Amino acid sequence: MRKKIWISKAYKNTKVDFIKSQMQINKLLETNGIVEKQYTDSLEAGKNQIVFLKPLEFEGKKIKIGVKITIPNVTEKNRNQLYRALFYYLKAKFESLTFGFVEEYNEAFVKEFMPYLIADKSGRTVADLILPKYADILPNVKQGEMLYLEEPEDKENPTGQ
Repeated sequence: MRKKIWISKAYKNTKVDFIKSQMQINKLLETNGIVEKQYTDSLEAGKNQIVFLKPLEFEGKKIKIGVKITIPNVTEKNRNQLYRALFYYLKAKFESLTFGFVEEYNEAFVKEFMPYLIADKSGRTVADLILPKYADILPNVKQGEMLYLEEPEDKENPTGQ
């Protein structure tokens, strides 16, 4: 049986052009100290991306944290809808940071955008690195058990020797 993919109807009838949503996203990012950003639009591949660099300071060091968010299944028909959703998604994330729902801003930024953080020089994100590990371990998890990233303990030889 094929798994049905749930697609939201939110913003489906938006009259806001995706370019205007991009402009609002740019303003939102700039308001939050982000000036380095790049959009990649590929209707042929069906996915678009936004990459931005957030300057942060940790332990007196100024660094940049890269964030890459992929917008999947983009078509000419749904592009306005998806960019509208992306704008409100990012707006909610940044607003949660400013209200202090999570601790200190720099750490909170990293936690809030964790799956999208660029983790290596090839551009893979934290999610790109972690999700395959879950997929590898999933066949070893029994019905009702908790899914962990670590290898299951060998019950007969718990020390692994």
